[in-house]
Amino acid sequence: MTVPATLVFAIDLLMGHHPELTPEELCDQLRARNWDIDVEAVTAHVVQRKAHATVPEADAVPVAPVPAALVRTRDRGPWHVQPESSEQLVLQGIELDAIPEELAAAVRDFGAGPVLFDPPSPPSSTMSAEFEDALQEISSALTAEIMANSELAADRRVALRSGHLLSRGRNGFTARWEMDIDIPVVDGATVKLTSQSVVADAEVVQMAGTSITLFVAATEKLLDEEVLLVLDASFLLELRRAYVRRLLKGDATLDSTAALGFMKDPLPTAHSGDYRAPGLNAEQAAFVDRALNPGTTWLWGPPGTGKTTTLAHLLHELRRKRLRTLFVSNTNAAVDTAILKFLDGIVEARLGEIVRIGNPSSVGIAGRQETPVLIDEIAAASGLEAGAHLASCRKQINKLKTENAKRILSLKDPVAARDRGWLGTPDMDYFELLQVREVSGTEAVLDRTEGEIGRLVEQRRSLESLVSLIKQEIVDRGRTVFATVHQTYLNALEGQRFDVVVIDEASMVSSDLVTIAAGLGTGHTIIAGDFRQLSPISAATSVAAERWLRVSPFDKAGVASRVREGTVPPNLTALTTQHRMRPSIERVIGSSFYPEVGLRSGESIATRPRGRPTPIDDELVFVDTSGLRPWMTRRNGRYSRLNVLHAQVIDAIAGQVNDGSSFGAVSPFAPQARLLESLVSSREGHAASTVHRFQGGERDVMAWDMTEGRAGATRVNRWFDATHADEEGARLINVAMSRARDQLYVVADMDRARSGCSDRSVVRRVLDVVQAEGTTVSAVDVLRSSAGRTTAHRAGDYHPLMVALARDEEWAVVYSAEPPRSIDPALEVEIALAVRAGRSLYVRCGVPDRDSQRAALARLLLLGCHVQLVRPCRENILLTPSGVITSSGSLISPGATQLWLHTVDVGFAGTALRLISRRGDANPVNGEADHLCRLGHPLLVDHGREHDFRGRCLTCQGDVTEHVRTTRSRTRGAARSAARCHSCGHEFDATGWCKC
Repeated sequence: MTVPATLVFAIDLLMGHHPELTPEELCDQLRARNWDIDVEAVTAHVVQRKAHATVPEADAVPVAPVPAALVRTRDRGPWHVQPESSEQLVLQGIELDAIPEELAAAVRDFGAGPVLFDPPSPPSSTMSAEFEDALQEISSALTAEIMANSELAADRRVALRSGHLLSRGRNGFTARWEMDIDIPVVDGATVKLTSQSVVADAEVVQMAGTSITLFVAATEKLLDEEVLLVLDASFLLELRRAYVRRLLKGDATLDSTAALGFMKDPLPTAHSGDYRAPGLNAEQAAFVDRALNPGTTWLWGPPGTGKTTTLAHLLHELRRKRLRTLFVSNTNAAVDTAILKFLDGIVEARLGEIVRIGNPSSVGIAGRQETPVLIDEIAAASGLEAGAHLASCRKQINKLKTENAKRILSLKDPVAARDRGWLGTPDMDYFELLQVREVSGTEAVLDRTEGEIGRLVEQRRSLESLVSLIKQEIVDRGRTVFATVHQTYLNALEGQRFDVVVIDEASMVSSDLVTIAAGLGTGHTIIAGDFRQLSPISAATSVAAERWLRVSPFDKAGVASRVREGTVPPNLTALTTQHRMRPSIERVIGSSFYPEVGLRSGESIATRPRGRPTPIDDELVFVDTSGLRPWMTRRNGRYSRLNVLHAQVIDAIAGQVNDGSSFGAVSPFAPQARLLESLVSSREGHAASTVHRFQGGERDVMAWDMTEGRAGATRVNRWFDATHADEEGARLINVAMSRARDQLYVVADMDRARSGCSDRSVVRRVLDVVQAEGTTVSAVDVLRSSAGRTTAHRAGDYHPLMVALARDEEWAVVYSAEPPRSIDPALEVEIALAVRAGRSLYVRCGVPDRDSQRAALARLLLLGCHVQLVRPCRENILLTPSGVITSSGSLISPGATQLWLHTVDVGFAGTALRLISRRGDANPVNGEADHLCRLGHPLLVDHGREHDFRGRCLTCQGDVTEHVRTTRSRTRGAARSAARCHSCGHEFDATGWCKC
């Protein structure tokens, strides 16, 4: 008697994790789970398995448990609810009954279906010396990158506080923590938590400003410890390096000729020139004709030229020829865009013919009834109930997250929630909305739903483990497979073989990844992208990293340099007809970044209905902020760049965009992008992000924020020194500006650009062209004509600080680059009344060098203000819980400013506070007080050096140095040593307090 297929999975998994079990012991454990077995047949099967060493490796077994409600037994109905038991047999976290007859049948039936393609020939097992050398260098480059990321990990550790348990699970818990800063993670991201006793993996359930909800695969005792969240990007790098090392050992196989084929000198590809297809112009059709032939084919697609449409037509032709094709791109969003375009032309497809590996980020991929493409949905359609449960679980999670997004916006920005119809009524003001929010119990509902999401996340992880048992069979039989390029070195694609490999957005894919992806094919490789747009990012500076991680395949193969030299490779097709940008925008982009192409507008541009998205008619609008003298500062006083005034100007532009027109805003700097996002994204159809995140997107109206400001700034960023279109800075500008369809706004301090940028720089040339061909307006005019949340005021109207105090805010924080010279008597009265009413006023300013300034600070302390000296201080800004006020001059000294801007927006105010606050600053939200010396004088916090902070006693003008012995790889437990005042010899303790 042979062992039924029902038990094959169970026996193999048991043997993988418990090889010490005898056949009799295996039978006993199987009987305990009500399986009908034959001892002789099982014994024979075990002996045969061990003899042929075919037992699955332990690390191939899913580790997450299946929820009890989804466990199925032989003698009960499908997915019968079964109580948990301490005696329940568990295999590495998976109950044995989680491998039912249904799964074995689904795999067997799916594998017995018709063959959808002619299998490609297997690759040669012999590795060429050239390929081995390349792998050795790639391994070295990845090691350098891992080390560089480890050194940066210390700066990517974020303290979590105020942990709040939301729900418990069988293998973890869901909790919400608070952070002091924003972090660049998204829902669904995997992070690591560390404490004194635990290192645990966690998944981001939901982000809400500085609140983060996590499902943590650990015990709840983590809530009682000091926890750090580690943003370490080395996880995928380590997997990549491990795969490369397995290739070197011969444990994995790629086609070495195909892997390195894209770097060889290109040869003309034979093509008939007769290919025609509806919807393709002559250039696109010629490319498809050429790409259908073996060899490497390159597609250069400048913005809006229909690259994705062209590739979709190519994929259809490859499918018609029964060629097995792998399509990869750099991000999930790019993969989803391509597969949706491809599916538009599909009339009928067999189940499992088209497969999307990984988690989609776009609406329209999941829930396709006629043509399911996700692994779990194909599994469900194949008869596997777990696949249906997984699809349902994902749908529930997305639904709850969508509902929570409304609640989070109500908590972060009640006014924006009101404008969208999610809170209160249109006539309610900010304070009335707060009352409505409190009565409705929004926070309590948010707690319950986030806890429920956490439970669903645990179920989803368990179901993914179960469905993974059929995943490989589904991938094996897929004819057209879509995935991110990072899947090429993960389990799903290992050992796969494809006739054709298509690599999209290749300018952002490092050459080592292209080598791996191409090696999965037979040498028929299509590489598409735009090498004048963003390039791969790498932290390592080694020679190997420069050769493999920092360069795209266009650079590695010499395609970009040959185009620049005027010798276009014979297998490169350049698309020249764009269908996105209006003519004025296209001329700027074409002349500045694509002089070799001769970019031109297609007929669709002329026939596209021309609306009026903003009050200004011109397609190009230059907004000059020079008249406002914008202050550019750094995140937390030390990193990157941000310009709060520019964000206010862009908010005014967004307020002028008509309903029905989409709007986007981009900045090359991440802190500025967060500011813009907090203002812009609350409106329907509006978005803001960094340039990198916006690549591939488009909007009717785009605003590019140069961010640089004349006041309080260092030299301009190196990106703006670029003199050629191939340089990194020029690529950033290209991507930022080429997202616009109908109108492009450029927001810049022209005085800063003229004084800080070379006449030969790309940015100067672009700004000059925009000014010459478009309309130039001042930022003041934009602000005055906008009905948005930002308003402009003259200093003579009323004092900005008095406005903030009059709103009965709980606190106000003032940053002033120059210490106040005096305090207006009327302002003194308002400050005294506010302090007496229990409100807090925090003043941060530069170091005083005059007696009048010292006297003014002493007066503020006497009135009950919190005062701290900051060096450097590059801001003139006032922050309250509900708004932000900026100015070119001091917001404290009378007559120091002529014009100030006021933005009423809770989310914007909170984001600005987190980005501007220095490490160690008192938190006004919690009512904390600044440190003073024991004589009551303010101390100076100096962020001029990376790890040194200085305190100054204003009584004797002595320096106090707080030595913080810190390395990048170790941030906790930093030691501090006491120091003495240089003038009077007084000793100061670690906090900078005067011991006298």
